[in-house]
Amino acid sequence: MIEELAAAIAALEAPAAVGLSGRGGAGKSSLCRQLVAAMPGVAVVAGDDFLDPAGCAEVTDDWRGLDRARIARELIGPFHRGEPVRWRRLDWVAGELAETRELPPCEVLVVEGIGVVHPSLSWDLTVWVEVDAEVALERGIRRDHDEYGVDFEEVWREVWGPTDDAFVARFRPVETADLVLRP
Repeated sequence: MIEELAAAIAALEAPAAVGLSGRGGAGKSSLCRQLVAAMPGVAVVAGDDFLDPAGCAEVTDDWRGLDRARIARELIGPFHRGEPVRWRRLDWVAGELAETRELPPCEVLVVEGIGVVHPSLSWDLTVWVEVDAEVALERGIRRDHDEYGVDFEEVWREVWGPTDDAFVARFRPVETADLVLRP
């Protein structure tokens, strides 16, 4: 799978901005860690830095809690113009924007996260990681518990899983993404 993703990215003309998405728990972050290790010149920004916790607390059909306007304004636009790329990450504990981060020099910017493969964002390549809904849900619940020590099972089952389902039904990313990866 990493080879297929790396080949698709290598075929792009730099600078290239890539939106990589999938259901929560699909393995997007793990895939991006492998990508950075395999391809010099690639930098990854977590879409979670652009989430509004309040906006992620209700079921929507487009992951309304993701601030796509900020992604376009603070990441994609400056990156394509060759300007420094700076953004403030979200501090989930405080529920507010935290320190400013700056993208290191790179040829390819990958923004990974739920809801980033969306028609309102202009990517040079869109990638969807396709995983069975129940498998992704269980992975997400387990990851949050094991890695972060939090129990969000109720939120996963009542909000995030149904939001993923509604997003997939509305935007059909398996049909619309430039590349679909199936782990």
